[in-house]
Amino acid sequence: MQIIGIAAGFLGLIALFNFLYTILFLFSNRLGRGVYEWFTESLNFLEFLVFPFAGPSYIVSSHIYDHRNWWVSRFLIIGFLIVLMILMTIFYLIYSKLALGL
Repeated sequence: MQIIGIAAGFLGLIALFNFLYTILFLFSNRLGRGVYEWFTESLNFLEFLVFPFAGPSYIVSSHIYDHRNWWVSRFLIIGFLIVLMILMTIFYLIYSKLALGL
């Protein structure tokens, strides 16, 4: 059961990084895209390392900004942030129950 708890903790950590990265997209589309390109500009294998931590937010936010105007995009990204907060809460509750035994 501890392995499941540790996996949930890691998924919660990934959700936290995606949450923070989505906040960059909330400020500016160009800022979010620029940071992801800056992370992966020098080495191609870094895309595989960075993808779990920023990739889902990059894909969702880029798709939202490409297909909607900026006003609707901000509301959809706020909705995505709420979904990420719910996921973080669930994963950390599972982590605290199974891995830590609290």
